[in-house]
Parts: sequence; C-alpha cells; structure tokens
Amino acid sequence: MDDKAKNKNRFLIQKEEELKKIEDMIAKTKIDIEEFKELNKTYNDKLDKEKMRNVVLNVRYNALVNKMKNEGAIFEIENRDFEIKEWENLHLNKEGRRYILKTAYGDTIYKFDDVIGECIGTLTSKNDFSFIVVRAEKHKLKVQFRIK
Repeated sequence: MDDKAKNKNRFLIQKEEELKKIEDMIAKTKIDIEEFKELNKTYNDKLDKEKMRNVVLNVRYNALVNKMKNEGAIFEIENRDFEIKEWENLHLNKEGRRYILKTAYGDTIYKFDDVIGECIGTLTSKNDFSFIVVRAEKHKLKVQFRIK
C-alpha cells in the first residue's frame, strides 16, 4: 500500500471516529432534551399549583380585609398603669422588624409577635386603619383594630 492510500485510510478512520463522536453527542443531547422536557413539565405543574394557591390566598386575604373593614378586630392588652382613656387612638410604629402600639405620649403599650405583626403590617400598608381603645379597665385594655 502506498503512502497515498495509507493517508486516505487514516483520514477515513479519523472521520469515522469524529462522526461516531458527533452521533454520540446527538444521542446524549436528545436524552438531555427529554430530561429537560420532563423537568419543565414538573416545574410547570408546580407553577400551576402555586398559581391556584395564590388565587386561594388572595380570596382569603380579601375576605379578611372586608371583615376588618366591616367589623374590625378587638383584642385585650394588659394595662400596666397606662393613663389611657376610652376612645383614645393608639399609634402603630415599626421598630426593627416588630410592630408596636404606642400612646399619643409615646408610651409603648404592646409589641406584636412577628407573625401577627407581619399580618398587621401587610393590612396597614395598603389601607387606612385605626387602633382605638374601646374599654379601659384597671388591669386590661380592649383595643379595636379597624381598616377604613
């Protein structure tokens, strides 16, 4: 076999190896595409579930806002010798991550826990609101939270 034939044979072998590598890459890419399609379907299913959950949460949130607008919420606070009169307005302040009720004089009378504070923060950020002392007794205060 002459050099020309050897070179031609080597060239063909080299090209066949390259073709085999390309075919393997195509097969692997097809497998990857199918895996991504399955993964995409899984994520789309999760997204659909989250969208439904979001709709439900929005309905609940709007129901809560309407209830707060119509009825308000009354809760009791320990009265620690605060000089607060009935029908006095209280002020809601945020200190750090916590929401705090204060008197007109700046006395802190109540600190909301993180969960309730976050809910109140959400409700008050989008609506006009008030906190009013509806009953002032020696040891407890009844405060009404209302959205206007």
